[in-house]
Amino acid sequence: RQYLLLKRGKRSHMNQDRIEKLESKDFVWVLTRNEDISDDDLSWETGLEMLRSYEAEHGDCFIPEDSTENSQLAEWVRKQKNEFILLEEGLPSSLTLARVKDLEKIGMEWETPEG
Repeated sequence: RQYLLLKRGKRSHMNQDRIEKLESKDFVWVLTRNEDISDDDLSWETGLEMLRSYEAEHGDCFIPEDSTENSQLAEWVRKQKNEFILLEEGLPSSLTLARVKDLEKIGMEWETPEG
């Protein structure tokens, strides 16, 4: 979504440097919009895209909770971690096993590093 916004000349978190970093990792851009996609799925895909971009730029998925530059992404990651706990406990969760796999594929770690 951020890439599409950028291509349309609108405000976006995406920039040329992030695009180049993603493409250097063989990232494939898909600009089709499925009208059947739910708002929840679109929101999740947007968050995943932002996390991919962050990882490409910073080399990890650890967004400082007090980050002002990435506060929206930090909140989204925090939500995914909370949903993961619910999933592990067998409680209703918006996080599916496929989403867990997608997150882990880009380097998501469920435990916050001590530091």
